[in-house]
Amino acid sequence: MPEQPKYRRIIELGRGGMAVVTLTAMRSTHGVTKLVVVKELHEHLAADPECRAMFLDEARLAARLNHPNVVQTFEIVDHVGASAADGLEGACAIVMEYLEGQPLNRFRALLKDDPRALAIYLNVLIEALSGIDYAHTLTDYQGAPLKIVHRDISPHNVFVTYAGEVKVLDFGIAKANDASSAPTQSGTVKGKLGYMAPEQARGERVDARADVFACGVMLWEAAVGRRLWAGMNEAAIMYRLTQEQIPAPRDVRPDVPERLDAICRRALAQDPEQRYPSAAALRDDLEAFVATLPEKTSRRALGDIVSSLFAEQRAEVRRVIEAELGRATEDTSSKPLPKLPFAHESSSSVEKTVTGPTGITQATSTTPILSAAPPRSRAGLLLGVVGALLAVATVTTIATVLIVRSNAASTAVSSTSAPAMTAGPSAPQPTDTQAAASVTAQAEPKPSATSTLAPKPTARPASPASAKPTTTVQTKPSANPIDVGY
Repeated sequence: MPEQPKYRRIIELGRGGMAVVTLTAMRSTHGVTKLVVVKELHEHLAADPECRAMFLDEARLAARLNHPNVVQTFEIVDHVGASAADGLEGACAIVMEYLEGQPLNRFRALLKDDPRALAIYLNVLIEALSGIDYAHTLTDYQGAPLKIVHRDISPHNVFVTYAGEVKVLDFGIAKANDASSAPTQSGTVKGKLGYMAPEQARGERVDARADVFACGVMLWEAAVGRRLWAGMNEAAIMYRLTQEQIPAPRDVRPDVPERLDAICRRALAQDPEQRYPSAAALRDDLEAFVATLPEKTSRRALGDIVSSLFAEQRAEVRRVIEAELGRATEDTSSKPLPKLPFAHESSSSVEKTVTGPTGITQATSTTPILSAAPPRSRAGLLLGVVGALLAVATVTTIATVLIVRSNAASTAVSSTSAPAMTAGPSAPQPTDTQAAASVTAQAEPKPSATSTLAPKPTARPASPASAKPTTTVQTKPSANPIDVGY
């Protein structure tokens, strides 16, 4: 019987624009099998030397991290253009720790009615901040600081295991922000806009304080109990993030403790110089605040809570894994990988995850940043704003033309006793005019410079004295109500 390869893919966990993530059985000596997560760069990208080099640079950076609150990277595989017999032939991949648990975004959704919710969430955030600070302060073997910045901190990249451990995921776009590192390509913004610092959204060079801001957004959502930017599109978020002050938690929910409000406001300061200087400083203030709360949460208690909330999903995941591992002697190389029997979940309008609510997650996300589309540049965002303005202008122009025609028809009917005209465009009924006006009133203007739009004259003006009405577009987006839940 031929010896089995070291790696055997058993379940596809997610597929994105850059890579595919699989749950993989890794065989070691003496027949020991261990479950790991493998992220493989797509074949067409692996053939691109630049993409491949970037992927491997990020993999080497992630492999340097070794902390209880950071997901562990075991191995970097680069078999592109070479033969191999380990089961990952031709692959450019990262082999990572398999975690059994739930991402924080799913976990918190089931906690909102629990009186311990705030204490639990803050304890998870404190653990995550320890892992983030470790990455920020990591040095090379000569003692020089690497100045790593995660750049994609969010509840989707904080994982809580069924044992109560907290792990920071997805250092795939992390960067050693030193003089030797190449700057981010001009116009490219990496990360999730909903948790992005203002300077990061503007495409400027960032440091550890950008990750502090992202944690501040998570803290704001924990304190208030709802999403900070829910219900807003990318253009509105970008405008408010860079041009307006973020509301303090107590301005939205007056019962938020004053101390927690002050911590959150400092973490979310527009000016990085006014923020906490490090993740450790924010963690220390949160620990002092949590010590004053009546609810206490240990690691064991946290694990018990996650396990009880997701008991059914955990059992089903184990059943699927055991079934797939039982087919170890079958030749499955020509068959597509099975997927877990749960629908993938969309987290929000600005970001998507690639795993279902099952408890299996990849150690690093494969989903393209800024929603499920390729990264947008600032120029792309501006084009989106311009497109939205043109849409608003079209609606208002049509509505104005309908009103002008309605007035023209009314004038013609009142001045003569002849029946309504049968040639040419007929006057709209009052209900049509009201519907057009309603559409105009509901259209939400996007942030831009004020512009005045004039409709084209109709084919049959009511009278030579009719003046062309104008419509003024607001310079700021109207206030959207924030969703009441997560």
